[in-house]
Amino acid sequence: MQYYTTGGKQVCESAKTKDKAEARKTLQIRLGQLAKGRYLGPAIERVTVDELVEGLLNDYITNGKRSLKWVRVKVTKHILTLFHWQTYA
Repeated sequence: MQYYTTGGKQVCESAKTKDKAEARKTLQIRLGQLAKGRYLGPAIERVTVDELVEGLLNDYITNGKRSLKWVRVKVTKHILTLFHWQTYA
């Protein structure tokens, strides 16, 4: 689907369907959100792996979970190696 933001920027995103009627319905919902000022755009809805890991570690630190050390090891050795080589020590 394709639409324009209130600032005039063109946005193209998938409706995640092949059914035209359903895609039109999704577009109408998106346009309604734009008209009400409630939609921030597809980039805002995305979350990076770094943000997820940071949130996980912050939760463990804040709640004083004893397994923080092991979570750091598993995140660093198993998860982050799939995406990049940054470590959270």
